[in-house]
This record gives sequence, C-alpha cells and structure tokens, in this order.
Amino acid sequence: MPEYSSGLKKLEAIYDNENKCTDYVCYFFPMEEGGDVTTHSETNTWYERNTGFASLAHEPNILGLQQSLGIVTLENLGNQTILQWDSYFTAESEEIVKMNLWGFEQALNIDIAQNLIKIFGGKVLENYVNRM
Repeated sequence: MPEYSSGLKKLEAIYDNENKCTDYVCYFFPMEEGGDVTTHSETNTWYERNTGFASLAHEPNILGLQQSLGIVTLENLGNQTILQWDSYFTAESEEIVKMNLWGFEQALNIDIAQNLIKIFGGKVLENYVNRM
C-alpha cells in the first residue's frame, strides 16, 4: 500500500493460519516535520483474494471515526479491473465528518487513484459522497 499512498509510511498486515489477512495497521507519515508517526488499525471482517475485503476501524482512532466500515472490491472485466472503495462511518461532530470527507476525497481521488493510474493505467470513473 505505501507505493499507492504518499501519506502512508508502511502497512503491517496480520494473517491467520489460512494466510488470510485478519487485521492491518497503517503507519502514516507525520503531519508536520518532526512530528510523530500516527497509526490507524482495522480488522478485516471479510477477505477474498483478488476479490476484495471489508474492514472495521478500531475505536477510538486518530480519524475520530465511529462505526467505520470500509469495503474495497475488485471486478475483473477481462482486460480491465474496476476497483470500488466504499466507506461508511459516523462521528461525534459535524467538524469530524467534514474533515474525514475532505481527507478521503484527497487521499482516494488525488493521491491513491493517481498512483494506481500511473502504475496500472485507467481512470477515475466516479466520486460520490452521500450524507444521511
């Protein structure tokens, strides 16, 4: 994952005895020079190789997310693959919601998407945010 996200220093994956990823920890570069590396961890609730995964963020977390579910799926269409990344969460305040929506938009559409496009080709098909 660090090759896809410029904000990620390293990712530590934890596997079970069937070699399925059960948990992972993201180590993010410091927000400012001289700052500390921050971590965020999640538990995979579903994982299927080359198909996708779903994960729940551990609480409390540095992002201020509650009931955070992330779902990443891959759909093989012959000579192309569609990657879809969905994120569902609640938060204590409107400020935290806005901060995370902005952060996800920047990370997914500008950083991660552009790095994936450089490596594999392709394009961003859709960016959609729905607030309930």
